[in-house]
Amino acid sequence: MAPLPAPNPPPISQAILRWRWVILGLGLLGVLAFEILETRLPTEHHWIEFILYGLLIPGGTWLILTALARQVDRQARIERRLAQLRGFIHQVAEHHSSGRLLEFLARY
Repeated sequence: MAPLPAPNPPPISQAILRWRWVILGLGLLGVLAFEILETRLPTEHHWIEFILYGLLIPGGTWLILTALARQVDRQARIERRLAQLRGFIHQVAEHHSSGRLLEFLARY
């Protein structure tokens, strides 16, 4: 039994990877627009808000979505490998009950 070729990553991880960029871009644009409007008001420490709301929060969200997509891909690989192992165990059980286990193992 030859190993199965690795299929494409699951669609959910691709969707997460695609939407993380949209979330990052919208977050950056929204916060920067808000901060530009807010700079017209007389307050101090705008640079702290620019960094926090404009970079750290969207950037942190981007990193979390990236980690989530990687975890989804890893889980899918583990599930595929488990399915292959389960199929192998079923074949071993079938050949064991028919007395052809050594023939099967030598062929495998």
